Amino acid sequence: MFVRRLFVHGFLGTRPYPQPPQRRKTRTQTSPKPKAAPQKIHAESLEDLAKMMQAFEHPLKNTCQSFVFSDGTPGPLMLIGEAPGAQEDLQGKPFVGKSGQLLTRMFETLGYTRKDLYITNIIPWRPPENRTPTPSEINAFQPFVKEHIRLANPSVVVLVGNTPLQAFFGTTKGGITRARGQWFHLKAKKDFLCTAVFHPAYLLRNPSKKKEFWFDILSIHEKTKG
Repeated sequence: MFVRRLFVHGFLGTRPYPQPPQRRKTRTQTSPKPKAAPQKIHAESLEDLAKMMQAFEHPLKNTCQSFVFSDGTPGPLMLIGEAPGAQEDLQGKPFVGKSGQLLTRMFETLGYTRKDLYITNIIPWRPPENRTPTPSEINAFQPFVKEHIRLANPSVVVLVGNTPLQAFFGTTKGGITRARGQWFHLKAKKDFLCTAVFHPAYLLRNPSKKKEFWFDILSIHEKTKG
């Protein structure tokens, strides 16, 4: 019977048993890798730097609405925060939420208007769910921020909160609680006088720390006027 079946299939050119379907080769999809962080940045102007940052491909660009570069007019005082929050992402400006409003009011008591405070962040795009930027994200943008400082050329750089402090100095200055009130140098192709203050979001959660913040900005005021 079996031999007969083979003969028939041989005569007809068919197969005695169905051939199992071939499996399709599946391609594993991988997320595109971000471009390597540039080691050296040189821009001719702040406008040129902003264009370079916008052109830099990074995954954070795909998770937010706005590119947040800076606010205010470059002058004696430059403030550097962490990253945009929800309101900053919506308006395209740094420090415009509740913490930013508190920061502005505190400096206004010393005669600074919002335009007198040149403000930027370590990261120009809002991280998902307002999370803290990762070390790799900070490393990717640190060369841009240093070039930003060079171009703005302030008398004093103020690091607002622990993230920008750690971004530039790691653990060498300790945490923000130990570093605040001290003065040190930040190198961005030349040395800039630098200090750190509590983040205003921290002050909103701990109102008793406003007194320390007040003394810190008094010291900053004296340095910028000196």
